[in-house]
Amino acid sequence: MVRVLIAGLVAMVLAIVVGPTFIEWLRRTGVGQQIREEGPARHIVKQGTPTMGGLLILTTAVVPFLVLSKHTLPGLALLFVTFGCAAIGFTDDYLKVRKRHSLGLSGRWKMAGLVLITIGVGWVVT
Repeated sequence: MVRVLIAGLVAMVLAIVVGPTFIEWLRRTGVGQQIREEGPARHIVKQGTPTMGGLLILTTAVVPFLVLSKHTLPGLALLFVTFGCAAIGFTDDYLKVRKRHSLGLSGRWKMAGLVLITIGVGWVVT
């Protein structure tokens, strides 16, 4: 239990220290949210809001896990789920940035990815 708390604190400190620099880098490189024209007019202020912040969260959470974890099967299964869901989120954000349109990965593909992750975890854990 102490390892989990330490890992959580390390992840939080890493995110606080690295976060502002990472967000500024995302702004400089133009990795920002696109707003659909047919949407509400008040959403235009969200144009350019940095996206792909999940990379920061993933990195700051995985590094302490890898260093402090005992690498048990349940822990590794959780790591697999985290990476799988991160891959879905990254693909969604990447498509939004690449196409310069607010529509990323369709719900059908997101659900298919989640089903594959679930099957993978079920196969490994049983």
